[in-house]
Amino acid sequence: MNAPISSSPMTRDGGIPTTPGAYFQEPAVQENSPRKASGEGFFSPMTGGPQNFPEQQRRNFYSLRPAGTKRVLGRSHLLSCCVLTRDGANSICIVVILLLVVLVFMLGVLPRGEIYSYVVVSLLATAALICLVMSVTVDPGILLPLPPDPTRQPETVLVNGKEVLRKVCPSCHIVRPPRSSHCRFCDYCVEEFDHHCGVLGSCVAKRTFRFFGGFFVFTALLILFIGIRSLVTLAKPDPHLNTGQGRWEMAAAIISLVASGLAGCIVLPLAFYYVYLACMNYTQKESAQLSPGFCEPNHDYHRGYWRNFFSRYFGPLGTSRITAENADFYV
Repeated sequence: MNAPISSSPMTRDGGIPTTPGAYFQEPAVQENSPRKASGEGFFSPMTGGPQNFPEQQRRNFYSLRPAGTKRVLGRSHLLSCCVLTRDGANSICIVVILLLVVLVFMLGVLPRGEIYSYVVVSLLATAALICLVMSVTVDPGILLPLPPDPTRQPETVLVNGKEVLRKVCPSCHIVRPPRSSHCRFCDYCVEEFDHHCGVLGSCVAKRTFRFFGGFFVFTALLILFIGIRSLVTLAKPDPHLNTGQGRWEMAAAIISLVASGLAGCIVLPLAFYYVYLACMNYTQKESAQLSPGFCEPNHDYHRGYWRNFFSRYFGPLGTSRITAENADFYV
């Protein structure tokens, strides 16, 4: 296989060609062959994708080894409009555990006529699950890679009057924007990289921070409600305790209280932590580099605590650079 084509006039956003064929070198054609005379080549990257190739060539197109070694979507996969990481299936376990606790609580602890409790639990559980699904399926802010270029150098830009160095990623070969970093688990650069959560299977960055943090906030509120309501049930005298229904309600309340207590030890600190990060306008990666006990905001990007919080959780999501056409490109 020959070397990849060094350049193509048909490129999009960061040098990604609009046609997959542009990443494959056209084989040499015999000097006296009919194809040479007619000007026909094996690939025709300027005329569109593989749908425009002759049937025999189109049948062999996807079996060819790409000339590049860097995949745009790294180790993730595109399913419809969802970007799925390798460990994204881990979130299914969290969903099952959360639903089991909610079902035990609603079927065993809550009285049938306590409508407001059913509404509160249903809304909080739904919001938590939506945030969880979004955090593992939304494009976190992937930056498109470029072919290697030895002349590409780091750049210095001004951010709020302060010079910030934009480094060159040795893997993606791009000059990264400020606060961006390379995720070694997903193998691509992302904007405002926070961290990669292997437990939930979420790459937390600019476009997924709000969903990841929102999952912990809604889950914390949910387990607080379940724990307090279960404690009230256990503390209240029950004249039907010796019946089968009474024993089931008591067991369900104990299970709900223990489960919410164990989950609270993990979820509550994380919920407060991600509210803190939003208010201070830090990422987890930046926060980990601070001195212990340091509680000042990120002065490079600080715009006020409320503005920081609302921009991180409710600001514009931005447009994804990943499409069905470029997700499987190699550079």
